Amino acid sequence: MANKESIRRHHNKRITTCHKHGGGRLRSENEHLQSEIIRLKQLLTKLEEQASLDPLTGVFNRRRVEFMLAADDAPTRWGIAPVSIVMLDMDNFKGINDAFGHVVGDLALKTLGKKLRQMTRAEDIVCRYGGDEFIVFLYNVSCETAYKRVEEWRRTVEESPIIHQSGRIRITITAGIASYAEHGDTLAKTIKAADRALYWAKGMGRNCVATADDVNQTFYSFPYNLLTNREFANVESGFCN
Repeated sequence: MANKESIRRHHNKRITTCHKHGGGRLRSENEHLQSEIIRLKQLLTKLEEQASLDPLTGVFNRRRVEFMLAADDAPTRWGIAPVSIVMLDMDNFKGINDAFGHVVGDLALKTLGKKLRQMTRAEDIVCRYGGDEFIVFLYNVSCETAYKRVEEWRRTVEESPIIHQSGRIRITITAGIASYAEHGDTLAKTIKAADRALYWAKGMGRNCVATADDVNQTFYSFPYNLLTNREFANVESGFCN
């Protein structure tokens, strides 16, 4: 009888020990699994960010804008209006490529992208929209304040020529600005208003900044001139380069 009781206690002890060891291994494996899930999520986030970055300029690419357009949830995403949208491009970019080659053209784009990153805040979004055109989202910035900031950008770029073996190459930019929800009640409409302001500024001679209000005031104040002036007609049609 004593032997049976001794065997039973020994058996129960082994079971308890196995449970303890098994539970420890289970917790360890679960912690490892959780760590791997976190690591994979971080890797996925990094890959998504890399897929949305323009490798030449280091800013976001058009894919980021298209993602925002697909969501088109400006009222809920941004919360506090206004958000100003800046469309800008480099003046005479084709001329730079033709005169100095595409290597210098790429250098000009890299320089502009770097300047834009330096001149914007962490909460702003800078994207290369295509070619030499960029789009910038300025959060909680009115159209009036955005104009002052972008005018500073314009002067900074103008005063920062590219140093090349051919000499100092001066680059300038032209920009158009529109604000949500002052100039559009959706992201797409606000971008379109900023784009029209950009083409209006190009028609005015380039190396300048214009707002959607400038375009609207011109249309309302001088309708006859708009209809008979080729440059302004091009602005309305979107044919300026």
